[in-house]
Amino acid sequence: MKLKGLMLILFILILLVGCSPSQSQDQDQKEGISEDQLAVIRLDDGAKISYGMTRDEVNEELGEDNFDEDGLTGYDSGLGVVYREDKVVSMILSEDSEGVYETADGVSLGMNEQETMEVYGDKSRATQQEPGNSLSYIYDKETKEYWSSHHEVETKSQDIKSLYLIHSRFDPNGSLYMISLGDYLGVANML
Repeated sequence: MKLKGLMLILFILILLVGCSPSQSQDQDQKEGISEDQLAVIRLDDGAKISYGMTRDEVNEELGEDNFDEDGLTGYDSGLGVVYREDKVVSMILSEDSEGVYETADGVSLGMNEQETMEVYGDKSRATQQEPGNSLSYIYDKETKEYWSSHHEVETKSQDIKSLYLIHSRFDPNGSLYMISLGDYLGVANML
């Protein structure tokens, strides 16, 4: 009798652990793009710049910006930020940020296309503007669906602020040299 009771308790524990929020949360993140993923982290001190932060919060983390032109604010080591209504709506890591920053998901410059897809999803979720040159993940946070192309965004009349975009570019050797992330309108302003 004790053995049956112990087995029942063990079975229930396995079910509870298998359905824990952390596992379903990880699964959800692979199914879509969350606002938490729209962030970059400075590797040496862990300073984190996230979608929705104010300009003052960013300057407190990183120090004053180096330039502000055409809607793009530049910080040390190749980090660019676009603000709308004084809040971060997109970030871009350029070649100068290799080894200095990575995305909240651990994507860093120098990774190859396959490694990037392992983090953000396979090609069925990505649009390629030029084969082997770039991948874009366009995710609608309202409908919880990926969009198939940039053209689809241009042809549908919708508030594109509800779309998240992660856009990555690869050099001829297949190495990631630029990644931008944020809402569609903010990232599109940088491209």
